Amino acid sequence: LHDPFPYLATLPQFDMLFQSEQAHGNNGGFYFARPTNNSIALIDTWLADLKRTAGSSSFEEQHSLNRALKLSVGKSSALRVAKLNESKFPNGKIWWYLPHHTSKADAYVVHCNWVKFNKKTRLRRDNLWFLTEDDQRCRAGFDPFEDGCQSYCVAVTTCTPGKPCTYETCDRLRATLNPSVRSPVRWHDMAFRSIGCSKTAA
Repeated sequence: LHDPFPYLATLPQFDMLFQSEQAHGNNGGFYFARPTNNSIALIDTWLADLKRTAGSSSFEEQHSLNRALKLSVGKSSALRVAKLNESKFPNGKIWWYLPHHTSKADAYVVHCNWVKFNKKTRLRRDNLWFLTEDDQRCRAGFDPFEDGCQSYCVAVTTCTPGKPCTYETCDRLRATLNPSVRSPVRWHDMAFRSIGCSKTAA
């Protein structure tokens, strides 16, 4: 969403900066590594752990990363590592489930984890999918900040990689506006326009 390098340049004291996974440690979905001997040693330890666990039930890159970090920090205090600000570099849990902690204005990147399926659906819904619906090219005029929409910007129901999305109906969107209906979804005005309908029936 924004160029992260000016922000990362304000933290020159660290060899590596990782996206936070809260209580689960560090997340390898987005990280910044300076080309130092300490960073290279950590990557070597990480790769060795991945190789050791390949083909086993414990093979998982994020768990492997945190094991490598624990080993590296345990062997030497030379490795300087920190977690990135959670509002500026939100993981999927914060973006999807704790939206009051961040926004498109504040976030540099959004990591689409904490969802194993429908990643394209989630990103397209929040107007963060920059490809055409067939995923063949960049969408002309793509603007993730369109209409100031933070989330629920495009009224999709399901998006499959390489195929057009399916969309909500006007009636279903309007139903979420009914105060007597308890709905966790609050579609933005942009979502109504995305399927060519108004908030009120004709």
